[in-house]
Amino acid sequence: VHERGPDGWTRTADLLGEGADVGPGSRDRYGWAVALDDGVAVVGAHGTRSSRGRAYVFELRGDTWEPTGVLEPDGLTTESVFGQTVAAGAGRVFVSRIDPGGDAVYVYERGTGGWALAETIEAPDRAGERFFGGHLATDGESLVVASVTVDGDLANGTVYVYPALGPYDSPEARLTTGIGYDELDGLPDRPRSDGAGPLAVDGDVVVIGTPLVNVGPAEAAGGAVAFERIGGAWGGPQRLTAADPETEDFLGRFAVSVGGGRVSVGTDLKDGGAVYTFEKSGGTWVQSHVLREHEVARDQGFGTSLSQDGSALIVGAPYEDGEDGAAYVYRWSGGGWVRETP
Repeated sequence: VHERGPDGWTRTADLLGEGADVGPGSRDRYGWAVALDDGVAVVGAHGTRSSRGRAYVFELRGDTWEPTGVLEPDGLTTESVFGQTVAAGAGRVFVSRIDPGGDAVYVYERGTGGWALAETIEAPDRAGERFFGGHLATDGESLVVASVTVDGDLANGTVYVYPALGPYDSPEARLTTGIGYDELDGLPDRPRSDGAGPLAVDGDVVVIGTPLVNVGPAEAAGGAVAFERIGGAWGGPQRLTAADPETEDFLGRFAVSVGGGRVSVGTDLKDGGAVYTFEKSGGTWVQSHVLREHEVARDQGFGTSLSQDGSALIVGAPYEDGEDGAAYVYRWSGGGWVRETP
């Protein structure tokens, strides 16, 4: 954990789950998924217990982060990978289970005895629906859950929208990317997929990455799809693609973010990693800025992860400094992202 003070960003805590293996070569995958909201942090470790998985909750009490919960519901199997995606908001913690026996999202609340399972959001009983909970996001008002809808030889990303505080028995909306078969590349004997990438939500805007979309002659250049709620009804989808697409950029493969009226979409492959930012103009999302930190020859994973809040953006580069990793913090200024000094 880092906090910003008058002298810049300072590392203030390390959140280490009890019993979690975080050493080199660990299979616990501790920290693969992390969410932070109002003094609550949840850390996924989906490889724990032979991929049954766990999630760890920490809370900021005074100036100290304290472990306050280890989440591991009953009925997990070695294929459950519980904790591969997590989200936190509205005083709740959300953790997915991606299991051939049935996908679900678990909702936890803080009670007098600690964090307890409040509800379980089951995967919709729809033909062709898969990987419900493959990605999660919440802004404290809405909870969005990604899945994949397979129809014959076509697989499209689908987003279910729920109130963050429920009820969860029926979603407010079901949004699908609607990308056509001829716009995608695929392997023989497999459906062509748009990639059903990461999710982000902020108020009336939901974004999902679509890394396998062809953009003109550039195969798998990728991008994202945005949905916007206007007058209480969700509209879209609207495509967000780079102005300079190239084959196998896989834009939107790992990271999208939204905040402050801007959408950012990352790729860890193009030009050593890049982040494309879009803003609304005349009711349409248009590219307004491209952020690059590294020369083409360097491969630091820049753009693998993003988090955005208002005018601030943080970008992960997990392979920097011999895989020690790094994160870059920016502020929006003068029509572009400006890196903060340490």
